[in-house]
Amino acid sequence: MESTAADKRTFYLMMSATQGQEFANGMGFQTPSEDVQEMEIMDVMSRWMLLARLGIFQDVMESADWFIEFLVQNDKIMSPPEEFHNALTVFGIAMTNKLMDKNFIGLVIPDDLAEELQQYE
Repeated sequence: MESTAADKRTFYLMMSATQGQEFANGMGFQTPSEDVQEMEIMDVMSRWMLLARLGIFQDVMESADWFIEFLVQNDKIMSPPEEFHNALTVFGIAMTNKLMDKNFIGLVIPDDLAEELQQYE
């Protein structure tokens, strides 16, 4: 399945709920209307919140720690590790979202969280 321009734009949006619009714009995508921007920001925030609630965000951060530890141990990192950690984390979340959007992976949401999330719909 080939990626589309919309997939690429969504990837940039998922890099940050607060700066995703700016990132997408900086990568050549037009800024949508304020209404669309607001809706997209809410979508990104809700996806990040879901990934955090399921522990996926924590696992991505932990994996970034391990990878940085490997890079430091093998003298393969030029940037300060804390700066690289943020980049790896947002990449991991944006990549996870892309795989979810393309139905390559799915989430198992516990019943109690699913009930809680239904309150917000």
